[in-house]
Amino acid sequence: MLRTAIVAVLSFALAAVMLVAPSVPGVPGADEEPAAAADLSKFDPSNIISDAVFFNSGTMTQGQIQNFLASKAASCSGVTCIKDYRQTTTSRAADSYCKAYTGASNELASAIIYKVSQACGINPRVLITTLQKEQGLITSGASTSSARWKIAMGYACPDTAACDTRYYGFANQVYSAARQFKVYAYSGYFTWFPVGKASSVQYHPNAACGSSRLTIKNKATAALYYYTPYQPNAAALAAGYGASSNSCAAYGNRNFYNYFTDWFGSTGGGNSSSGNGVTSHLIQATGQNEVYLVNGKTKFHVDSKANYDVLKSKLGAAQKVSVATVNGYTTSTKKATLVLRNGTGDDVVLIDNGQYHRFTSCAQVALWGTSCANAANAAPAALAKFGKGADVAPFVRTPSSSNVYWIKGNTTAYWTKNSQANSALNGGKAPYVATLPDARLKKLTVSSQRVLAPHSLVKTSGSSQLWYVNGLGSRHRVAHASVAAEHGASTTVTTVSDAELKPYKAGANLGLLVGCGGTEYVGSRGTLVPVGSAAKGGLPSAVTLDGLNCALTKKDTKKLTTATVFVQDTSNNRVYVPQSGQWRWSRNADMHATLNNGSAPRVLKVAGTTRTSVLATGPTAIVPGNLYKQDGDSIVYLVTDAKTRYRLPVWGMANDYGLARTSHLVAPSTLSAASYTKKDAGLFVRCGSTNYIMNGGKATKVQKVPAGFTPITLSSGFCSSITTSGSVSGRVFVKASGTGKVYELVNGKARWITTRAKLEKLNGGSWPTVLSIHADSLRVMPKGPNY
Repeated sequence: MLRTAIVAVLSFALAAVMLVAPSVPGVPGADEEPAAAADLSKFDPSNIISDAVFFNSGTMTQGQIQNFLASKAASCSGVTCIKDYRQTTTSRAADSYCKAYTGASNELASAIIYKVSQACGINPRVLITTLQKEQGLITSGASTSSARWKIAMGYACPDTAACDTRYYGFANQVYSAARQFKVYAYSGYFTWFPVGKASSVQYHPNAACGSSRLTIKNKATAALYYYTPYQPNAAALAAGYGASSNSCAAYGNRNFYNYFTDWFGSTGGGNSSSGNGVTSHLIQATGQNEVYLVNGKTKFHVDSKANYDVLKSKLGAAQKVSVATVNGYTTSTKKATLVLRNGTGDDVVLIDNGQYHRFTSCAQVALWGTSCANAANAAPAALAKFGKGADVAPFVRTPSSSNVYWIKGNTTAYWTKNSQANSALNGGKAPYVATLPDARLKKLTVSSQRVLAPHSLVKTSGSSQLWYVNGLGSRHRVAHASVAAEHGASTTVTTVSDAELKPYKAGANLGLLVGCGGTEYVGSRGTLVPVGSAAKGGLPSAVTLDGLNCALTKKDTKKLTTATVFVQDTSNNRVYVPQSGQWRWSRNADMHATLNNGSAPRVLKVAGTTRTSVLATGPTAIVPGNLYKQDGDSIVYLVTDAKTRYRLPVWGMANDYGLARTSHLVAPSTLSAASYTKKDAGLFVRCGSTNYIMNGGKATKVQKVPAGFTPITLSSGFCSSITTSGSVSGRVFVKASGTGKVYELVNGKARWITTRAKLEKLNGGSWPTVLSIHADSLRVMPKGPNY
């Protein structure tokens, strides 16, 4: 992508940015002549500004920026000076190119410029210069409603289309442009202006104006061309700050060089040296042994030949200079080691394997025997020659060995088994393994335990038994590799020695259930699904996973809401539920719904080898709330839950439960899971904590179950299938359907109340609620003495 108000041609430059056009308000250069005339004879289109200057975010404090802005436009008649401009900003998260930006209310422009420079690692002087060359806001200001604030940096304003409104706003423009400079330099996506290779750069948006081949010398200059992809021709350079009559003259990058040089001094680019003849990042006085890394006006002594050899591999041999030149630099107390600070920013990096790698904490830096505070400040341009590598991770090897060590808590080093272990310990991604001096490794506690990959399968050479590795200290038997795969582990098996396996203590067998962070999950095709309230039906207890393992698993956010766990065996596509420690086949969708309290359940897929490894397969599932009869047996059973059945004493009681007078004929093995209580079903039942009496196909709530009667507990599915109606708060009175004789149920018996007067007296003087039950249900009840 091209920037953005691509040339200063469209940001007023072609006709109006110059001193020769003072009548045009807001044009760069129109209101104030630069402090000194820039020497455009030193302008080098291949080296407009150095990386060291461009990416040096430490050149100005906010206060210095504010003072500078005030010096360039102390007062602005009828418009707002940039020194006074304020905007409420929004927070932005960190990414690969910029650190986080914390928004604030009513921020000054100077604060925005400073904070963006710190977040994105761009010289605030670069941002100030761009604001001037794009919209002239440094010297002339604008009304608060002016579009010039909205497109202050010219970002997302291409030559061939309208500006993109998504990037409107001063702060939005400054941040977006600064971040884009970093993208140009470090993303690898922009290659048509390659550093160190010749490329064609046009003189003007009109291709007919021609181009020339440039070998761009650094990332900063390339970034300027990606942002404004035109170089000034001879006519533009000859015009100084003015406009040429040449229609092919473009001024954007010329004006950038002019303003920066006049306001802030050398860009570090151009076709002359920095003044002292130093062109290298490493210097050495002729006739002396000391080598220094230089950055700006400061030098850092390279503390060893070994470190010098690493540095010169990318920076080149130290430049021989005079003693006076060396002495012209301020000597820092910090030593130039392979641990360096990136410019004046917060990032401390390690030079290793030809790249620089960012430390993620100062505690990491300490492992290398130094501190963040003592890291020498290397110029960003020097680090750029190494190229950016992966962040430093807690994995190291020493120069004397190929062993990889995982550093835990910055105190203990564990020798890892293999690259799989490294990735597992690094959250599933292959880590960067840094080189740590042997002497520094000896400062740590080196564990004798060989670390195996958490969340992986291992075996020893002398056994076929598979083990699932859990954290750093336990292992669990696995009947088949597919069981571990349900939880997302690889089925690749690593062979280890007995000595390597021994530190891992054997725990419970791994099944379908695991625990992570206090939540119980069931594994299914590589994903952990929260069990929620689903009944587990005798599935083996959950194995609690170590945090290392949990971090490697994929977790579903939706918990099961089914009555039990339903699984589909992918080898035969049958659906099974666990009942009393066995898999029971649920034959069809109707049966699934019945087992799930009347609705279609969520069914989790598992491998056939997983299912059969976890539990044995039993007969067809039994459904609570149904009547069953075993082959060869005349007894009809009422199954009240997956584990319990009662004898139905008479068919009439089925009417009171609202059940059809039919039974399912099954093999004895089918009912084996539901233990026979050796008791008859009765009319009193319990659903949760509520008691009911079944009568006439419905359930009536009773406040207190009469003495001598014990309610039977129904499963939640059975409870959800019954119809409730009314309640009884005191004594329970029943009669046989179609008759008038009323009985009280008390002391485990039915007692006939012979007169209306007696009935009303028992009920406190009024006629009670009398429930109608089937005559057979009343007939089989024990009878007490009549009232």
